[in-house]
Amino acid sequence: LVTVEFSASGLVSTDVRVTTLQPRVFLSPEGLGSIGEWITTFGEIIIVMFILYYVAEEASELATARWKYFKDPWNILDWIALVFLIAAFAIRLKIYSSTPLTLITYTAESSTTINIDVQPNNYAPSTLDFGILELQDSNVYTDLQQIALDDRLAKQMYALAAVSISVKLSKFIASLPYIKLLVKSLHGAYQQFGAFFILFVTTLVGFVMAFNVAFGASISELSTFGQTLLFLVRAFLKDVDL
Repeated sequence: LVTVEFSASGLVSTDVRVTTLQPRVFLSPEGLGSIGEWITTFGEIIIVMFILYYVAEEASELATARWKYFKDPWNILDWIALVFLIAAFAIRLKIYSSTPLTLITYTAESSTTINIDVQPNNYAPSTLDFGILELQDSNVYTDLQQIALDDRLAKQMYALAAVSISVKLSKFIASLPYIKLLVKSLHGAYQQFGAFFILFVTTLVGFVMAFNVAFGASISELSTFGQTLLFLVRAFLKDVDL
């Protein structure tokens, strides 16, 4: 995906994102049929079975406890993790089901005009011939952008689910002797820490906005709010070099 942005100052900011797609991501769950791909697919099937089991368990608890169920924050965290995992697998299923419709071959009549009439690339779903078409004819282009975006979104859902599950682990390790003492210490200092965190974030956001407005047009690392935030955090750790 290549994007070009024209800023108010007239400068052009370009952005290139490269996403590597494995065959098992968008062709079929087994990919090319290698042992590693089959093992990965089998592991995902086990995870899906666990998800279905925990959804049924949480649903039974909800039906029994009703509104008291939501008074326990751990139950809410469980549903957050489950929603992220279900969303990730739903996106994967969407990719598998839409691959024949998404892989569209664009043909160019000349170097400056593109034929608007597109035809589905029926070679792609099972034979991997869509790469051969490009090698045979330079005017053929198979669009994989939507598949790449969906794959990136699925990975983000997996990452959020991993964070939620990691937080849930603190519920079980809190019973350990030293961890229990640490949890009690943090619980006693959460008010002071919360006030410091709010003050720190407010100050940091002000610095980020100031650097972005002052130097965003001339320094690419400060062109967006997110990049400026990352730059200042790295600068705090002495990990930047202009």
